[in-house]
Order: sequence, then structure tokens, then C-alpha cells
Amino acid sequence: MNGTRDVPKRRGFGSRVLEKMVGQALLGRAELRLEPTAAVWSLEALHAHVVGTEA
Repeated sequence: MNGTRDVPKRRGFGSRVLEKMVGQALLGRAELRLEPTAAVWSLEALHAHVVGTEA
């Protein structure tokens, strides 16, 4: 096995969660790219929205 795989032709529930729901919940933007050798997920959001505030 050479470490590559076929990239799926359609996106499922997990892809939607990682991109839309997480991005919206953190008031930012998330992107999931599926490549033959890796899944790459990126998140762009304000630090305060990701870590929250201390009580």
C-alpha cells in the first residue's frame, strides 16, 4: 500500500459538521480538504471565540 486513497466524490455529515457547524459556532470559517494522502482541516476564528473567557 502506498499511502494514497481515492478522494470521495460526495461529502457526508461529518464534512458538514467540520466545515459549517464548527465555523458558525466559533463565528469563523472552517474548511476541509480531502486529498489522496491526507485530510486537511483549517479553522480561521478569533482567539477569544476558540478558547473562551475565564470565569
